[in-house]
Amino acid sequence: MALAEQQRVSGAELVNAVVLGYDVAIRLVEACGGKFSLKKRNHLYSDFLFSVGAAVAGCRLLGLDPIRHCYAMALVTFQTNALACLYQEKRHISKSLCNGQFAFAGVSATLMSAAGLEGVEDIVGTRDGLLDAWGDEGGTEAVTRQLGDDWSILGGNFKFINAGYPIHAAVEAATKAAAEHHINPASIESVLIGMPENAMRVVNGREMHNICVQDIVSAALIQGGRLSLRDSPFPGMLQDPVFMRLRARVTVGVDDGLNRDQPDGRGSNVPITTVDGAKVSCRVDHPRGHSLRGGTTWTELSEKWQEGLPECDVARMIALSQGLEDLEDVKTLTDSFRAAN
Repeated sequence: MALAEQQRVSGAELVNAVVLGYDVAIRLVEACGGKFSLKKRNHLYSDFLFSVGAAVAGCRLLGLDPIRHCYAMALVTFQTNALACLYQEKRHISKSLCNGQFAFAGVSATLMSAAGLEGVEDIVGTRDGLLDAWGDEGGTEAVTRQLGDDWSILGGNFKFINAGYPIHAAVEAATKAAAEHHINPASIESVLIGMPENAMRVVNGREMHNICVQDIVSAALIQGGRLSLRDSPFPGMLQDPVFMRLRARVTVGVDDGLNRDQPDGRGSNVPITTVDGAKVSCRVDHPRGHSLRGGTTWTELSEKWQEGLPECDVARMIALSQGLEDLEDVKTLTDSFRAAN
């Protein structure tokens, strides 16, 4: 976006660059076995490969020739590092820093290539290159499979609550079950949150409240599912005796069905038992905003932006976004994200 604004490119050019960046990055993650494989085998946070996507997107915006795209892909690999131990942090500070660093690296690699710097011409497939270092079996084929037909950006997902993404389906399943059966939080004896194992490891018992599935589901049940994108119920919720009682009754485990059907997915199955012995449950395979659920509507995006950016002219942002392919200067769009006077 920064390069697009600086170059005063059209909206159509921005769309092409973003689509290209997603395709390159996601294909490289897949070629390396996926995010969970990279973490388990190589102790790496897979988002570092999105720096390569950012580099080629930048090259597209600058109109560089193919070899300059290749040089930028090589140059960006010297600037990024992401040990997966960052998941152990108590807050999301270093994770946020990493993602910003990856974007910075992509832009700087683009500018270095444009300035005449060179790199390896095939950083992906060459000996001692990216696939040699981290590639999984069949990785080479994954890089180009259905290239030009299967657009990775269509798998993008949206968040609608302020919580780690593996938590969203659990919140939806728990609050839907409670609402449909008129269950009061004080009458709950136990809640079992079933998840795929990979997702469970990310959010199980975390110290940071909004990436701890037990904390967020408990808070959501108490608030009747009303969770904000902008605000958090914590730390205020910690003083609520109903929360303390309910939180002690929430457990998390691997759901065999979800683990089989979607081992890298974000679904959740939540059985709830009440104090009188009644049992209800709800399974949500894909949370609201997930691409496999059917995507997100403009109305939903408008509501999300109005909540998250109340100081901005959201109606204008939406109108410009809807007509992005016909926009002559992308700076018109970036200007709309500034706070209204």
